[in-house]
Amino acid sequence: MGRLYRRSDDGAWWGDWTDADGKRQQRSLRTKDKSVAKGRLRAAELGKAARTRQAPYRLSEAIDYMLTATCHDKAAGTRHMYETKARRLLATLGDVDVNDITVDMLSEYVNKRRNGLDGVPVGAPGTVVKELVTLRRALAQAVKRGKMTRTVESVMPDFRAKYTPRERYLTVPEHEALCRHLSPARALWVALATLGGLRSSEVERVAWAMVDLATGWLRVPGSKTAKSRRRVPIVPALAHQLAHATRTGELVVTPWKNVRRDLHIACAKAHIAPVSPNDLRRTFASWLKQHGADSMAVATMMGHSSTRMVELVYGKLDDASYQRAIAVFPESRATTVTPIVTPLGHLVATPGHSGRTDGGQAGTPVSDENLRNYVVPRDGVEPPTRGFSVPVHDVNPEVAPEDADRQSGVQRGRPGGEGADDEP
Repeated sequence: MGRLYRRSDDGAWWGDWTDADGKRQQRSLRTKDKSVAKGRLRAAELGKAARTRQAPYRLSEAIDYMLTATCHDKAAGTRHMYETKARRLLATLGDVDVNDITVDMLSEYVNKRRNGLDGVPVGAPGTVVKELVTLRRALAQAVKRGKMTRTVESVMPDFRAKYTPRERYLTVPEHEALCRHLSPARALWVALATLGGLRSSEVERVAWAMVDLATGWLRVPGSKTAKSRRRVPIVPALAHQLAHATRTGELVVTPWKNVRRDLHIACAKAHIAPVSPNDLRRTFASWLKQHGADSMAVATMMGHSSTRMVELVYGKLDDASYQRAIAVFPESRATTVTPIVTPLGHLVATPGHSGRTDGGQAGTPVSDENLRNYVVPRDGVEPPTRGFSVPVHDVNPEVAPEDADRQSGVQRGRPGGEGADDEP
């Protein structure tokens, strides 16, 4: 077999081999991936073309087609997410031919992103998953157009990220403490997210023309889906802030570039746990759910098409909610339960009473004296079960166990004194 080598540490792989005519060949294999280079070197040695197509189809071309042809109906925020993830893919993988992408190449990509190898910045599991989703969409379009010969599933690595929703939301005192450590303009930003349920991108797109204090409604422009464009009632606390806000332009608030950092600083000053912009939105849903609001109403005001996100991610209940729920639990009249075994072997347990015992009506009280004198009957319609007959008598340390059995008329292992087991 030929030899692989590099002319520089981070350059493409070169091959040194003898072709089918016996001539020595030294050429660039046009890839930085060693596994791909091995395949091309092997194909060259066998006298086959290293490529089965006339022209390569680059990853950048596949991504561009995906963004322009399949994302035209997506929200601006979604398209921006795909563009951001695509830049990371190209920066790490390079502008490779889509037919050279292998599962080993993408597994190595995941390893680099998760562990920060070879100068690649570390990415959170959820971020890496979004990058792979972007790549999957681009490759799927390449396969559909006949530009890629492999299937998408054959090259995608088995990488999953477990999503654990955050639990953090502000209580009313925490919200008030946070706003005291913010400027009026930033406090209004927080109020739109907390008291209106707006996303960060929606907060910064709200114009004064969308605010109708006379009717008490706020038109939300929406930034993610068609359902995001909605109307939300303006609560009194938010109406007060909007009425006293200083208007400096068409937009209600100005963009907050360092919102996460500034929120953490303000939380530290207020001596409360840090919150993110999404935690403010969770506060909106949690306050409503804790006061009995309908999940569908909350979802609609937040711009969701179903209640799933409210129930799983945003609507968090407090201790008082659980206490109110358990307060409606029906009270049981049962105080004591007396289990006994009936002559037919049924276990009966009713509050303060047993079931039918010695021919009486069901529910007749059974005294302790009757229980002590009760004897499991001999075998009749049903065969006896050895080991279930238990002698019942008062424990007297001065009476031998054999005498106690004779006194109760029960022989060990079988009811009654006759017909004892013949087995030793």
